[in-house]
Amino acid sequence: MRGACVVLFLTSVCLPLLAKDRNWQDSVFLGVGSVNTGAAAMPIGTAVVAVPLTAQHYWFRANDLVYCLYFPSRLSGRVPNLTVNGHTKFAAEGRNVYILDDDGKQWKLHIVEKIAPKEKPSP
Repeated sequence: MRGACVVLFLTSVCLPLLAKDRNWQDSVFLGVGSVNTGAAAMPIGTAVVAVPLTAQHYWFRANDLVYCLYFPSRLSGRVPNLTVNGHTKFAAEGRNVYILDDDGKQWKLHIVEKIAPKEKPSP
C-alpha cells in the first residue's frame, strides 16, 4: 500500500513538469460551419441506407489571420464550449491549434486553411 502511495505522489508531482508550455495568444471565435463531405452506405437488416457525412469547421481570428479549423466529430457529442464573437486563448503549433474554451478546457483542432486579409490597392 505504501509503495502505491509513493508512485501516486511521484506521478502527481512529475506530470505537471512534463506538460508543454504553449504560446497562448488572444483570438476571437467567429462561429461554426458544417460541410457535407460525402455519404456512407450502412447495412440495416436486409437494407442498405445511405448516411450523409458532415464535418464541423470552427472559425477563429488571430494574428490578423482567419483560421478554419477542423474538429473531429465524437460519438460522445462533446464539443468545445465557445461563445460566438467571444475571446478565447489560441496556440498554433504546426498543422494543429490548441484552444481554451469558455470552461478553461483545452481542445486540439486541425488547421484546414488560413486566410490573410485582402491587400488594399494603392491609390
